[in-house]
Amino acid sequence: MQIRRILMATDCSPAALAAEGVVEVLAKTLGAEVTLLYVDEIASFGFHSAEELSTYVEKFAAVIDEQLERSEQRFIDADIKVETIRTEGKAWREILKNADRYEVDLIAVAKHGSRGLQRMLVGSTTTRVVRRAALPVLVVPANGASEETETGEDAPISLRRILATTDFSE
Repeated sequence: MQIRRILMATDCSPAALAAEGVVEVLAKTLGAEVTLLYVDEIASFGFHSAEELSTYVEKFAAVIDEQLERSEQRFIDADIKVETIRTEGKAWREILKNADRYEVDLIAVAKHGSRGLQRMLVGSTTTRVVRRAALPVLVVPANGASEETETGEDAPISLRRILATTDFSE
């Protein structure tokens, strides 16, 4: 199997930003392209008034746009071809739909580690993607993507080993 295109699903959280570092190293090593996908779940809920929608768009969307630009620039600076997609809907559904649409070979997602009531109420996008995906999914733990140097800066990420599990089914 050759990995030519990686779908990096992001919610612009610190965990997702850390996972970008792993995807950057992997894409650079494999010569793969990256599709950066942001799914706006909040906008899909609808709003009670035009004023609520306007407030949302002005505040939240501007922050997300800025972060997506920084994320895209990270890949460009690493000489990795990147395409940024922004869509609305249920995150897990949009991730799977866009993985198919853009014919990616690998989906990369961050694991946030929510537990208990929060997980029951909100659900786990990562779990749903892993269970339903017809292609490999790379799950990067929120606290396992980078290390700090003595000066407090992020150390360069290096991938030494990748554990691939299987049940040997088709």
